[in-house]
Amino acid sequence: MRTEWIKKVAVALFIFVSIWWGLYITSPPTPKSTGAPSTEFSAERAFEHVKKISPKPHMVGTAEHDSVKQYILNELEKLGVNPRIESGISTVNFRGYRAVETQNIIARLEGTDSERTIMLMAHYDSAIYAPGAADDGSGVAAILEVIRAVKAGNPLKNDLLVLFTDGEELGLMGARRFASTNPLLKEIDLILNLEARGSSGRSVMFETNAGNAKLIPLFAEATSHPVANSLTYSIYKILPNDTDFSVFKPHGIQGLNFAFIEGFLNYHTMQDIPENLSLASLQHHGENLIGNVRLFGNQNFNLAADSDLVYFNSPVGGLIYYPESWSHYLTGFTVLLFILILFVGYRHRWLTVSKVFWGFISYLGILIFSALITWYGWHLLEQYLFPKYQWIQHGETYAYQWYLWFFISLLAVITIPTFRWIKYKININNLLAGIYLTTIVLLITLTLYLPAANYLLLWPILFGLLGWILTANQLYTEKLDTRSLLILATSQFMLLFMIPFYIKFVQITLTTQLLAASMLLYLFMLGLLYPLIDYIVRGAPQRIYSMLGVLSIACFIGAALNSDFSPTQKKQNSLIYAHNLDTGKSYWLSTDHATDEWTSEFLGPNPSDSTFSGFPALEDESLLYSPAPSIDISSTQIDLVSNHINDSLRTVTLRFGHSHPANMVSITFSGDNQIQEIQLDGQSLGENTQSTDTQYLRGSELTFFRNSESSFTLQVTIPVQSSNMQVRTTYYSLSLPPSILQSYPQRASYMMPKPRGFSSGTMWIKTVSLEELIRDKGNK
Repeated sequence: MRTEWIKKVAVALFIFVSIWWGLYITSPPTPKSTGAPSTEFSAERAFEHVKKISPKPHMVGTAEHDSVKQYILNELEKLGVNPRIESGISTVNFRGYRAVETQNIIARLEGTDSERTIMLMAHYDSAIYAPGAADDGSGVAAILEVIRAVKAGNPLKNDLLVLFTDGEELGLMGARRFASTNPLLKEIDLILNLEARGSSGRSVMFETNAGNAKLIPLFAEATSHPVANSLTYSIYKILPNDTDFSVFKPHGIQGLNFAFIEGFLNYHTMQDIPENLSLASLQHHGENLIGNVRLFGNQNFNLAADSDLVYFNSPVGGLIYYPESWSHYLTGFTVLLFILILFVGYRHRWLTVSKVFWGFISYLGILIFSALITWYGWHLLEQYLFPKYQWIQHGETYAYQWYLWFFISLLAVITIPTFRWIKYKININNLLAGIYLTTIVLLITLTLYLPAANYLLLWPILFGLLGWILTANQLYTEKLDTRSLLILATSQFMLLFMIPFYIKFVQITLTTQLLAASMLLYLFMLGLLYPLIDYIVRGAPQRIYSMLGVLSIACFIGAALNSDFSPTQKKQNSLIYAHNLDTGKSYWLSTDHATDEWTSEFLGPNPSDSTFSGFPALEDESLLYSPAPSIDISSTQIDLVSNHINDSLRTVTLRFGHSHPANMVSITFSGDNQIQEIQLDGQSLGENTQSTDTQYLRGSELTFFRNSESSFTLQVTIPVQSSNMQVRTTYYSLSLPPSILQSYPQRASYMMPKPRGFSSGTMWIKTVSLEELIRDKGNK
């Protein structure tokens, strides 16, 4: 009996160590101090740049944005790479025209005998309310530190081009302008882009361009701590998400796109500050970058290829990779092996057709039931027990890790006894056959539609089948000796090494709203691992179930205790001051579902709740609103500069100006008009404008991001017969009016503005009739 317990402990320890190894080998490296050799990347040295770049939000159109731009220019000058500014208006058709006055920063480190050009890229603007320490101060800082380290060592053979893009947060605007107008585009052979969707975690190489068969082996060779897999590449291809690298993919340029995504609730918020940035993540960014810069910077590489590779992390470090076409052959071999096992099992009478069918139905039912438990369980918790989660716009909770462990232990309590009950009804081999049949159906489906992602199921299933066929007789008699346990454990190593990483990764990527996806992976692991679990549980099931139950309760309590908002886990809310210069009326607006202890001071206990028209950024949104005191911002000016008629077309030029600080302006033309052309400061919005929308110009609307204290002109060409054209101009400032705020309390330390959209600041609107402007001009 004592020997049996020693073997149980050994099996449990093997499972634990295998899982730990899979998480450890993909973890970011230890940050290097400022005392590291000058030729190496140091996170602490790079962090000094982060602190200078990210003290405050620095969206396009703010004074802070200009300060960050100047700091980067100064640092590049110190590095001796002669930076320059590429300025211009970048436009995109996205639910109406969007224009951004971008200022890309470009520099070049010339090689000794250049045959190829590698471009390092990150964006230096921040999201609207975020200081941007991680997104993308970490990318800018990493590139600056890499240039310093490269210059401290042996010179590169190839040229190194640096592009710090502007306006990424507003629609990849700087990258769009560079790709559409800059002749340097034709020189680029490889792009290395750095991004962040959180503030910690592994720097994952999550995207390449199509035809990566030659790129991946070189990346694996160059990178000391690679974390990459073709699952993220396959998924990212079909998602609507974009980074600056997306702009260059249609041009056929290969690239490596890196990002870390943990700490998601800091993303695009006031919490994206240097104090929350992981130095390990910054170190991983830098080591990814410098290894590839040195490898690609010293060879005449050729990345042209017509095929992709399957790739994922290896248990011994580095990457495993092979042609994507092998996925079909390996899947076919796995299916044939499974059929062979079914045949052998049927011949030896430890499998029967009817019981295999019931094993299949039972496991499928367990998968569906577990997904439903997770889906409805989470939404029950979110909506009824912890409604405070609705205040977080990310669709996530600060206690997300507690919920991961809560559902893992809860489902273990439910499914393991269920597996054991089914086993006694149909025997363990029939149950395993049903489990493998279910997972192989999923494998075939994945192979058909996402062949580069099928490795996630393929290798655990294939090794699991090999272990099963070698131990099936022992499983049937429930007499697992040391040899059988060793075979079973070894056959499950790839399952234990791979799947836990993805359970966590999928939750972080899709948020706890879709935790059911992570739990399906977890149930896949439990199913294939069941022979070992059954061996551990056998003899003391009630004790183990009790332990899992206690763990589940403890995790739930931990989640509850970590659910409150605090200065480090801020609540998100919305408050906007809106003033209509046409009517003289002012309002407090909020996009929140209800008032809270702060916004109720402005909106009152019972604000109106309806769709509030008149302000473009908030149209079609259900808003809370109440009357507000008025302030004097009557200096808005819309002047007619010229009015020309040529045949059937009228071309009018308008000048827009305002002395009150503003960061963006939205202009909407209404009436029975048909706009033929719009020019902004002399640039036609039809030139170099990329379309992301199927409609041409919704509502004839233009949103322009810039510091609007300086005036700008808009030239509009319309049919002569157009009449009743109204020009509605809405200005937006990112700060609430100080003169009014003096009478109200400040946001509490545990609050911050919602990260998406316009949720905190001042907006004012003025509408003029084009006919009246023309008439007044004529009268003068």
